[in-house]
Amino acid sequence: MKIKFSIKSFDNSHLRESIFSLNSICKKYSNKLEDIFYLPIKIKKFCLLRSPHVNKDSREAFEIRQHKCIATINIRKIFDNKNFVNALLKASMPAGVACEVKLENK
Repeated sequence: MKIKFSIKSFDNSHLRESIFSLNSICKKYSNKLEDIFYLPIKIKKFCLLRSPHVNKDSREAFEIRQHKCIATINIRKIFDNKNFVNALLKASMPAGVACEVKLENK
């Protein structure tokens, strides 16, 4: 059985903290966090006028960066399966981290 995590965050340090917490849970239940893929950063840039009436040349530029990661866990022990999945779902992630979980039977 494989579990795939898709983790998204606006801060790279929060992303690394969440991977560290997943890795500690895996070690506790003697499983291994096998594959960690860091995907390219999505950068959204946009520009705003400071004053809409007078100075059209005066603008401010902003950007939003979204960091992504995909982690795969291969469960070896069948009897600890339920406890391990419950521990993963109850894992404490930092604020601002989105996590999607997918289960695959093989």
